[in-house]
Amino acid sequence: MKFFTRANLSLKRQLFKTSLLFCLIFLLGVLMSGAVSIRAAIVNTDRGLRQQLPAIVTIHLDGQRLNEERELRDEWIYFDTIPPALIREIGEFPYVRSFDYTAWGYHFFSERLIRAFNEDLFLLIDHPQENLRDHGSFRAREEVAFEQFTLKGIHNPNVVDIESGLVELISGRVFTAAEVESGENVAIVSHPFLKANNLSLGDDLILEYRIYDEFSGRNPLDYLLATQEFMLEIIGVFEHRLPEDETLSVGAIHQHINLVNQLYVPNRLIESTLDLYFDTFLETDPEVLGEFLGEESIEDVIRYENIIFLLNDPLDLQPFRDHVNGLLPEFWTTSDLSSAYADIASSMGMMLEIADALAISAFVATLLTLGLLILICLKERNLEIGIYLALGEKREKIIGQILIEIFIVATLALSLSLVAGHFLATELSTHMIQNDLLRQSTEERVTIIEADTPEALGFRHEMTHEEMFELYDTSLDLTTVFIFYGITYVIIFISVIPPIYYLVKLQPKNILLKGRIG
Repeated sequence: MKFFTRANLSLKRQLFKTSLLFCLIFLLGVLMSGAVSIRAAIVNTDRGLRQQLPAIVTIHLDGQRLNEERELRDEWIYFDTIPPALIREIGEFPYVRSFDYTAWGYHFFSERLIRAFNEDLFLLIDHPQENLRDHGSFRAREEVAFEQFTLKGIHNPNVVDIESGLVELISGRVFTAAEVESGENVAIVSHPFLKANNLSLGDDLILEYRIYDEFSGRNPLDYLLATQEFMLEIIGVFEHRLPEDETLSVGAIHQHINLVNQLYVPNRLIESTLDLYFDTFLETDPEVLGEFLGEESIEDVIRYENIIFLLNDPLDLQPFRDHVNGLLPEFWTTSDLSSAYADIASSMGMMLEIADALAISAFVATLLTLGLLILICLKERNLEIGIYLALGEKREKIIGQILIEIFIVATLALSLSLVAGHFLATELSTHMIQNDLLRQSTEERVTIIEADTPEALGFRHEMTHEEMFELYDTSLDLTTVFIFYGITYVIIFISVIPPIYYLVKLQPKNILLKGRIG
């Protein structure tokens, strides 16, 4: 243990050099502490923000990439659809709590039923009276005596829109597995739709599925080719919880109106309408059926949309997306609601670049300056080292003494630099993020919502800049401390390798004769 005592005496005897080494490690430690603290804050904040998100992921076409590819190739791009078998396979992942996908039914009409339309929503935002109309109304748009309704098919009997909180079941029940499997004529409708049509839970509503001649170039409404009547029993009633205040946009209001007028039915019910198409066109115009005739099953014919997954934990969002994106056909991707904190994510991305620059600077500076300083100090102690070696001291003990000296100073310097660097990083990063959020709040931007993203389906997760900033977590936890000490000790150890290498190569006779190392 004598070399421990010698290390302590050496540090006290060479106070100036010890102080110089201390200051150098302290300054470099402040840089590294700042980098580690900022990165930890970003990781903690991202985790906190993700925990606030609804655990919802959708699969949809990547419209931006598709358009870019079309412009690049200057031709129409053909893409594969998502097979239901793949959707169900993904639905079996351990991340997933529930999932659903939709076959849409658009050609359902009625001369008796009307769409629910809430004028008061428009009045909340001081909407011009002359534009106060239901743009989704087929009767108003085409000036005909009947209305068109949209049926949303479901695969999940519990209806993921209800499970996720997009709509709330206020009376009645959801579907049974048997009803979904067999495609029973049952429906879940909204309370506004029920009220507008003087219907009640348990009543039947009648819709007519119509096939018009849309392929001849003539006005299809003048040429009705086939019809099929559907009598749907109302088994459940839902309500959409749209916030009714001035924060609404015209687009959000129309989205709400369309949502309260859609009817939930089993996918199988909508799939059954294909039989009418086959009966209508198989003999008279088989070319219209085209590719459908070559498919093996109905699922291969229909394009399913609104592919949505509810996960068990919001923290699984990114791992789930990474996994799923690798399985999807070209031009398909996944989305969640993380765009709600896109502003602070942008700010944190900026801070992450700064943290990386600090870490690289500290790493390079430590290797160069610390290694050079230690080498100079060893050269000045060549006689001391030569005497130790001449007296038979083992090289391992001399190396151990020097390492102890360095790491004693490094531990003290790093402990202080950890606190100082964390404080400076906290002050700097919070100030920069606040300013960047303020700058972004003054910018005008156009938000493009792609089809079948969670936002397009009606899901919302609004966060103000103040709420985002409150989640910016700069606390210093044990993990961050261990990472800081681990990184800095490794860098210091690497820095002392060259001086130690020279020390290992020393011969006592040469040191004493030449008075220098090497």
